[in-house]
Amino acid sequence: MRFTGRTDSSVENKELPHVPLKTDGKPGAYRWIRQVSVALWLWELLSLFFSMVCMGAIIVILAHYDNQPIPSWKYGLTINGAISILAVLAKSSLVLPVAEALSQLKWCWFWDRQRPVMDFHRYDSASRGPWGSLTMLFSARLWSVGALGAALTVAAIAVEPCLQQIPAYPSRAVRSGDASIGRSINYTNLEAVSGMSGFELGRSVKGAMYTSIFGDEETTHYEPTCPTGNCTWPAYSSLGVCSACLDLGPLVIPNTYEGPGLWTINSTDPEMKFEWLSESNEEYNLYMQARYENTIRLRGATNHTIVDIQSSYWPAGSRSTNPPSATSECILYFCVKTFTAATVHGEYAETVTATWPGANQTLTGEPDLDSDADFYNADGSDATAAELARKSNYTLEPPGSREQYSVDRVTFELLRQWAAVIFSGSVNSATWNGVNDGGLYGVSDVPQAFFDAQNELLGPNITIAGYSVPSDGGPGKLMAQIATGLTTHMRQTADLDWAVKGDALSVESFVQARWHWAVFPLTLSLLTALFMTATFATCAKAGVPIWKSSCLATLLHGLDERSCQDVTAEKLSDMEGNATAWTMQAQRGESRWMLEGRLHC
Repeated sequence: MRFTGRTDSSVENKELPHVPLKTDGKPGAYRWIRQVSVALWLWELLSLFFSMVCMGAIIVILAHYDNQPIPSWKYGLTINGAISILAVLAKSSLVLPVAEALSQLKWCWFWDRQRPVMDFHRYDSASRGPWGSLTMLFSARLWSVGALGAALTVAAIAVEPCLQQIPAYPSRAVRSGDASIGRSINYTNLEAVSGMSGFELGRSVKGAMYTSIFGDEETTHYEPTCPTGNCTWPAYSSLGVCSACLDLGPLVIPNTYEGPGLWTINSTDPEMKFEWLSESNEEYNLYMQARYENTIRLRGATNHTIVDIQSSYWPAGSRSTNPPSATSECILYFCVKTFTAATVHGEYAETVTATWPGANQTLTGEPDLDSDADFYNADGSDATAAELARKSNYTLEPPGSREQYSVDRVTFELLRQWAAVIFSGSVNSATWNGVNDGGLYGVSDVPQAFFDAQNELLGPNITIAGYSVPSDGGPGKLMAQIATGLTTHMRQTADLDWAVKGDALSVESFVQARWHWAVFPLTLSLLTALFMTATFATCAKAGVPIWKSSCLATLLHGLDERSCQDVTAEKLSDMEGNATAWTMQAQRGESRWMLEGRLHC
């Protein structure tokens, strides 16, 4: 062959390979399975079933771990991760059968009547995703069985978020150990006197008393043993100290028998007489008289008081010839307190829910503590430690309680005598704490604390004679603080065997199933199954071939050639504009079905 310099590339000069137009023989196994699966909607039904299985797996997992601690699985997989994976699979599997059913319904839409050509485009777009489905729903003319499929496609967007919203992981307090809180059953506080055979009141209780008087609420605060910072205890009772204050203002009268500047309590009992004596020009601020017997308005507590304090208050600058602006009686006494307590986030809080006995309650059968005879034998000799131990202690047994609380008799007596000394005294111009006219003057510290409490309540400039202090103000608040401080001291120094055991709690995350979030996905699965059934019935009734989303069906059975020539355009927008003027319907030709177009305007 001679080369001429030209190349002939025409099709006529090429020899095409031999391609048979028809395959001989029986169809293969794959083709047979393909035909069966298409005809029976097998893959769509399996996809719907798989979606339901994934949702069921989520429900089973959460039902198993509901109200349980978050599990720790192998390979770093978490329960949240597993549910997220299952939710994605459930959503994806739910969308497939809806899309295929919509594709099949577009053929049904044109099977029995003329429809706009653009409806084919809308159905096809709806089968491809939420945006096309949403566009289809805005066309009221297309509301049919296919509209349900479009609504399901749009709603499927929320399937995955709803499934992931089912589990919540709240934090809860769980028991992780023991907590301990002290309480007192029996109280003793004695120390041996150096170089002598006797006893004296322990220094720890004296320190607790002074700390309570000159400190604040923080200094009297009790701290339990709570290793985790979150602890609870059952209600418990402890021996402690209570307080009470009453107003004596209405009982104050001038003592005309003793001269000016003397005031007394109007009482028929001569032992109840309480008087303040001062020079007529003296500037009194506070006068206190303490004892542990012969109370005035709290007569029932006479035998079990630690101390009874009667005080009178004059504001600064007031003369003692005027009646006091405030007069009160306050007592401290041993009692049994019932507590509820808890520590939350490191903050301990307790509440006294009950006390016994009452401030003015007379107890029967209690030992007589009104004299010093307990420190001596019948012959007048000093009692030894063994002899003192044999003498009865002061006991408290609340009604309905199985426990008996007691105070050592010698401790009680020494505490009474010491308290009567420190709570007696006065604060006035003669005992001012500082330098005045070249002289140095001392002050009684405990009365000064009571004066400050009164002054804080009433103010330094109040000079109204006869003003009555509220029972819960001034000294009442200070006495309550002292009672709390002494109770705390008794609990802190108590035997550890008496401690109340509680639960130390730690914060742990739990699984909580919020089942209401599962309603929407499950309902959507049920509606999808109904939509599939409706699609089967509609297409079977109309005798529509099962073409679904096959592009081959669109190519081979699409719009007839004449209509295509009139509708087609180079630009997509022009093509859509031309299509709006055409309708089409499936028609049976000589050898196949075709979508036959018709210009309707």
